[in-house]
Amino acid sequence: MFCLSTFRFKSLLLLLALGFALAATVLVFLLSAAATATGSSPELAISITAGQNTGILGPGQRRWFRLLPDPAGERYQPLMLNMAFATGDGHPRPGVNFELFTAGEISTWQAGGVASPTNFGAGMPVSRDGVASASERIWRGTLLRDGDYYLALENNSDTKIDYWLTNAEVAAPQPAPPAAIEPASVPAPPPVEPGRSPQGALPLAAERQTGRLAPGQEVWYGFAQDKTPAQFEEASLTLVMTPDDGQQVQNVTMDIFTAAAVQTWSPNNDAALVNLGAGGVVHRDDNPLTGERFWTGWVVNNDLYYVRLRNGANEPVDYWLFNGDVYRPELGP
Repeated sequence: MFCLSTFRFKSLLLLLALGFALAATVLVFLLSAAATATGSSPELAISITAGQNTGILGPGQRRWFRLLPDPAGERYQPLMLNMAFATGDGHPRPGVNFELFTAGEISTWQAGGVASPTNFGAGMPVSRDGVASASERIWRGTLLRDGDYYLALENNSDTKIDYWLTNAEVAAPQPAPPAAIEPASVPAPPPVEPGRSPQGALPLAAERQTGRLAPGQEVWYGFAQDKTPAQFEEASLTLVMTPDDGQQVQNVTMDIFTAAAVQTWSPNNDAALVNLGAGGVVHRDDNPLTGERFWTGWVVNNDLYYVRLRNGANEPVDYWLFNGDVYRPELGP
């Protein structure tokens, strides 16, 4: 009788142990599956944190992040992204990068409207830390306050990577360098002068903006059209400049660009820019001392666009840029 009870007791313990083992196995499987799924698609995108976002990405893997501008901030919000990564063998991998997409572009892609989504920005390689085992990608640009964006981090290499992704430009302090190598001292990047680049574009006012351009100087403005609920809206820009002798206006240009077109802009890379349109010379104000340019076209509602004014003349010019189709405008200061 004692032996039978002991046998039953041991059998009960064995069944309980097997039950706990099975439950633990299922829990580990579920947790592993959840960890693998997190960030694997736009629907499972990770909200990027204000600080450092770190992780490991296997060969051929992609991880999605969600970018949500500050709803209480300015309409045009500058963003700086820095990604540093390290590989197991210490060799940089050119196939590692990140891309930025609008939510609308991702929706079109997932609905089968396009074979692959078109980014409006991507990381550019830099090397500033003096460490052979680390690589960097930098992107600087502007987001709209009411926009919804995604970031896809891709490892198109044959080895896993450790990555450090932050939403501010840093001097790559993240990957620990070998003890024998001292990281180079990197000065802080110079401040971006407002209006002198797409990254520092000035917001286009609802009515007009005015200024002066020295010979060879240019100024950038950013704008988004949201006057109606329609997906596409008509936009117009009117430029008036002075002094003009009938020919000077030919040297003062106005170009319009999409956000994607200016992602690789640099002072030495101007020839690679492809504009959406350009202002044509018109004669509408009956003033012989002014020159005029006018542009109109269709834009995507609430998408970000840029307009660049450039003075290719040999003397300074004053300009007035109007947000609309304007005849005989009042110039003034």
